[in-house]
Amino acid sequence: MAQVLNKFYESKVIKNIKLKKLQSQKKLCLILDLDHTLVHTIAAVKRGDNLRRPAGTFRNADIFRRKFKGVEHMTKLRPFVRKFLKEASNLFEMYIYTLGSREYALGMASILDPRGVYFGSRIISSEDSTEVNGKSLDVLPDVDESFVLILDDLDVVWPKYLCNLILMKKYVYFSQTGSSNETIKVFRDEYI
Repeated sequence: MAQVLNKFYESKVIKNIKLKKLQSQKKLCLILDLDHTLVHTIAAVKRGDNLRRPAGTFRNADIFRRKFKGVEHMTKLRPFVRKFLKEASNLFEMYIYTLGSREYALGMASILDPRGVYFGSRIISSEDSTEVNGKSLDVLPDVDESFVLILDDLDVVWPKYLCNLILMKKYVYFSQTGSSNETIKVFRDEYI
């Protein structure tokens, strides 16, 4: 991979300071979506005995409860996401980019990266996006799009950047019945 990056950087005439920094670190930019890519989050409408889960599922299973806008949510990390972030941080300067709120983005960043070593302040939310119901790399003014790789479960939010996108299989962990007595079912990951 290092040889590929070296050839890539040699082919570019780099004037931008940010890009020169990335070149010296031998890194590219990696944009990561949250929902259905790194995590699965749902509103926990009903609590208590309406929450079904196999014994021991919440212990060491990367399931978290957080309140956003006064509503309790449950979040499950995609299997091996922590290992992925650790390995990817050696090759990429990573960003979170979600169409969720800033409050939600920061909450998920605190779960995925509690010490701020992977993302730091590189968190982009719907409030930062220049596209309505879409995502654009113009929120990264100092980054040439040829230096960017995107991981997302939706291609429709990246219409201008499909060549940068790796489409991820949608990650779904929780299931809801959809009835007025909303029941949340928790499943075990098939990967574990």
